[in-house]
Amino acid sequence: MDESLAEKPEYGNWVPKKFIYIPGGISLLFWVPSFALTAFVIVAVVFFFVALYFAYARYRFSPAGEMYKPKSKS
Repeated sequence: MDESLAEKPEYGNWVPKKFIYIPGGISLLFWVPSFALTAFVIVAVVFFFVALYFAYARYRFSPAGEMYKPKSKS
């Protein structure tokens, strides 16, 4: 049997890592001035939850997250 046919393809994840890292980084940037102005806390928390949502979605649509559906063979 050909070894290249035995390997399972990697289809990737529909949630890119930048959807997690960018809001997470923005959240960290807003935490610093939040000590001077409390309105920044709200913005930081919102971006934190956006990053958390995408991290959870990325996990759920991974093979470990049980919602992963591999491409079916036709």
